[in-house]
Amino acid sequence: MAAISVTTTAAVVLAAAQDRTSIVLQNISDTDIYVYPAATVTASEGANTGIRVIAAGNFVISPSNVSADKLQAAWYGIHGGAGNKTLLVNVL
Repeated sequence: MAAISVTTTAAVVLAAAQDRTSIVLQNISDTDIYVYPAATVTASEGANTGIRVIAAGNFVISPSNVSADKLQAAWYGIHGGAGNKTLLVNVL
């Protein structure tokens, strides 16, 4: 499991990988973090903008909730608070 620092500017939180089957994200901060397989991720939910990983919460990305091409793409993260936040990333 990797601890990734997430800021208010979209940045890669997980590099692309063709053999990835699932991603487990754990937000251990006090602010919601948004992730999406595109650098256009924003700190809000919506089509092509972001998937919310709630503060002190978990989210599993798997073939049941995203297509294989998105699952295996590079994922970006951002938050709308202040300072750096920590996202734990585990790849299965």
